[in-house]
Amino acid sequence: MRYGIIIFALLISTGLLRAQSDYSSVYRFLTLPTSAYSASLGGSPIASADSNINLISVNPALLNEKTHSQMGLNFSNVSPGINMGMIAYGFDWAEKGSFGFGFQYLNYGQMDAYDEFGADMGTFSGGDYALMASWSQLLLKDLRIGATVKGIYSKIDRYQSLAAAFDAGLTYNNEEWLLTVSVVAKNIGSQIDEYIEGENEPLPQDYQFGIAKGLPHAPFRFSVVAHHLHQTNLLIENQNTVTPNNTDLAPDELEIDYINNQSEKIARHLIFGVEFLPSEKFTARVGYNYYRRSTMKMIEKGGMVGFSLGASLLIKGIHVEYAYTANHLAGGINQLSIRTNPSRFF
Repeated sequence: MRYGIIIFALLISTGLLRAQSDYSSVYRFLTLPTSAYSASLGGSPIASADSNINLISVNPALLNEKTHSQMGLNFSNVSPGINMGMIAYGFDWAEKGSFGFGFQYLNYGQMDAYDEFGADMGTFSGGDYALMASWSQLLLKDLRIGATVKGIYSKIDRYQSLAAAFDAGLTYNNEEWLLTVSVVAKNIGSQIDEYIEGENEPLPQDYQFGIAKGLPHAPFRFSVVAHHLHQTNLLIENQNTVTPNNTDLAPDELEIDYINNQSEKIARHLIFGVEFLPSEKFTARVGYNYYRRSTMKMIEKGGMVGFSLGASLLIKGIHVEYAYTANHLAGGINQLSIRTNPSRFF
């Protein structure tokens, strides 16, 4: 246990020394929820009590013996021509720990190309890809440590890039208390090959803390996750030089006009989730990502931006999960996930 905690602390401190602003990072696809379960709870349920192989990209310490032989398939049509997904598989190796492998992608499809004079240059394609290998080990009763290494490849037209990164997590899961507590460091790493030689860009690092608590006499579980703990201020600096038509505020006052207290700054770090768990065969979930809502809503109209909904059905050993995320007023994203143990069918 002692050595596991020391290794985890070293990984966290190494990443904090390299932490940079989230706005200037590349490989932003690594911050997107890859499964319907994750999406329905606001994007990053790091303290989930479920044994779900699709959470391999959320927190490696959630791997355990119950994810043995699980396979997960995840797909989302982000917008016409753009789709993302993930394939994941887990297995348990007794005293060696629990392992998982995953492949995550975001395909941008075909896009029209034009030069600086507006001349048609044909089409080009692009995509981001990550190959993940995860490990988790029980340190002592109810406490697990986990780590994930990632190889990242990105290509946009003739520009391409390579990077290496890792995640590290600790999870305490007490089934008697219906309590799960996690801390995770994500996407700690660096580019190996830049898009443009000599221009090394940071990865979207994130440091998170989460708690999930079930009720002993009611089928509900509540969770809260604090993200971007290495950035005290998540207010966005406005770079516009022209005042928008729908407000009389100057560009540098757009945020500070309605974000002028400490509670708003704290709330931007929080993701809330509620799960309804009436049976093993059916569950429903609601998530609320305050940062997404505060940055994506219209000034005078918010709608359902920042909210997400989802449900799961267990049908003959196959978990079918669906989620809808309202990212902006123009529309949302539908995500579908399937996970099962393939060996049960052979």
